[in-house]
Amino acid sequence: MTMESSWPDKAQVRIHPQVLLHQVEDEAVLLNLDSGVYYGLDAVGARMMQVVHQSATLGDAIGLLLREYEVDGTQLRADLHRLLDDMQAQGLIVVER
Repeated sequence: MTMESSWPDKAQVRIHPQVLLHQVEDEAVLLNLDSGVYYGLDAVGARMMQVVHQSATLGDAIGLLLREYEVDGTQLRADLHRLLDDMQAQGLIVVER
């Protein structure tokens, strides 16, 4: 299975309703109210999640992030998919594929 097939561009990703998100300068902290687990994001991770959460689809978010950052599309997708995999495993996001 390829990275793209596990996270299709048409997927909609949102912060889980039981997760609080708090911006601290450029970084972000998420708290899963169900588990009590905190999750920290650096400036790039926080921006990625902000764009993903506000975009209609993952593909839209990737397009915007590619315009903002000087990075290869394959690398951006790999980094974003890794972040989303981790956040999904922690119960921080909900995904409609």
